[in-house]
Amino acid sequence: MTSARDRQIHPLAVALERAFAPVEPVFAEAGRLLAEAVGELHGIADAFRAMAGRMDDQDCAEAIAQLQELSRHLAGLADCTEASRTRLDGMGGQTDRLASRLGRLQNTIAEVRVLAVNAKIEAAHVTVSGIDFTVFTREIGRLAVLAGEELGRLGTAMRALQDDLNSARAALEAFTRQHRTSLAAVAGRLDETLAAVSRRRQDSAEAIRVLADISGHTAAAVAQAVQSLQIGDITRQRSEHIRDALATLMDILDGGSAALDPAHQAVLVASVCSLQSAQARHAAEAMEHDLAATEATLRSLAADIAVLPDRCQAAYSVAATPGASFLLAVGRQLEEGVRLLESYAAARVGVDRLVGDVAEVAAGMVGHVEAVQSIEAEMRVMGLNATFKCARLGAEGRALSIVAQELRAYSNRTAEDGHGIKVGIEQLIEAAHEMDAAERQGLQATQMEAAMAAGVQVLERAGADIDPLLATVARRAAAAAAALSRAMAVLAAHPEFAAALVDCSTALAALARDAEADAGGGDFAQLRAEILQTLGTRYTMASERKVHDLLFGNGNGTAPPPPTVDSVLF
Repeated sequence: MTSARDRQIHPLAVALERAFAPVEPVFAEAGRLLAEAVGELHGIADAFRAMAGRMDDQDCAEAIAQLQELSRHLAGLADCTEASRTRLDGMGGQTDRLASRLGRLQNTIAEVRVLAVNAKIEAAHVTVSGIDFTVFTREIGRLAVLAGEELGRLGTAMRALQDDLNSARAALEAFTRQHRTSLAAVAGRLDETLAAVSRRRQDSAEAIRVLADISGHTAAAVAQAVQSLQIGDITRQRSEHIRDALATLMDILDGGSAALDPAHQAVLVASVCSLQSAQARHAAEAMEHDLAATEATLRSLAADIAVLPDRCQAAYSVAATPGASFLLAVGRQLEEGVRLLESYAAARVGVDRLVGDVAEVAAGMVGHVEAVQSIEAEMRVMGLNATFKCARLGAEGRALSIVAQELRAYSNRTAEDGHGIKVGIEQLIEAAHEMDAAERQGLQATQMEAAMAAGVQVLERAGADIDPLLATVARRAAAAAAALSRAMAVLAAHPEFAAALVDCSTALAALARDAEADAGGGDFAQLRAEILQTLGTRYTMASERKVHDLLFGNGNGTAPPPPTVDSVLF
């Protein structure tokens, strides 16, 4: 009987030994993969913090604030341009009126030249001795030539001023025709973009908060997974206890069988096999439970990590182009505004130059007008002197007197037009000064292009820094998911661990039933007590003691005394 049961028990111990030989490397590999996933998670957290820090960098915050300030001014550029056109139109009309008056004055001086010729002719007819009109006739011609030269220079300056005005007006008209709507649109888009940037910065702070929550939950999940992975070592030790218990049984049967009759041997085999069957079943159930819990924990951990790239994309990426930095896209969008401001600055070159030069040009024109007025004053005096002289000549001086009167009339016309031109130029100078003050916003706006370009460059640099971090999050999240997936696959690839325990439990239960049948159902209370004393010192695991107590509690319902502390392994 003994040898037959030995042949039945020994293969069970060998099978357990063989089944649990790879358990340590399997669970060590699963632990290594879990640690690899955790390392990737730390890398993701670092990338998140780096992106949030870059978004909140001082240079980035200053660039956004500067662009917000520029946005407020950009919306007014269209109105500023329209106001500039209105002022230039007014100055253009004023110069046109001045040009018309200048043309009339030039005609008057031309008539004075003709009058000088007539004066020479009429003076030649004067024969009265002692009266000489040579100086009069010569001076009329000389003054007419001088006045004509001054008016020519005045005309040249006037045409240059008109050209500047027309050029500036044409540039602003072209810009308004092409870009007036664009200015308003760019201002609106800039406001929308900056509002989006502000929201993204809030999303960034929220992403960090979510990351902190996920990290806390992940840390707990990792701790739980690590604890669950200890089931490999625990179950291996349980299998060793079962194997040792079976070896003890075989030792007792082999060494002490002469002292035990067959019925007593049957009680011993039934007791040990029942205990170890229950122990194997309990170990299998615990292992399956903990492996299922480990898989659930790893899946939950993988789900947490899978959320992070989406959180990252929502906070820092472009919806239409995942993996591309939002700030980099913003910078490229705002480049359109930079180009528009460059066009605006080019269109205002003529206006800015005109505002700076018109007063100087007009002041030179005033000098020419004053020279003409001085010449006119001399003509007037000469005309009066000639009139007095002709009055003394009587009939002989009447024709020359008419010439002198006409000269005075031309002088009056010259004085009137000269005064009108001078007043008009002074008004033009005043308008230029007023325009200079009114255009300061426009002049400052031409500097907006450089400021906006600088802000865009800062955002693009920040976006370029964030771009590789986005890729890092995606790569590390994929690596972490792969590591967790491999860890689950490694554990799932070894169902033989629990199966071996189940098979062992089934076989031991069958041996126990056979042994109980051989025992014949007698009352062996004393033998059971002896067996309990023998086995109680050998089974030291807490779970095994519980099973032992359930099977072999004494008849009065109390459990046997626990083993000593030195014998407790767990």
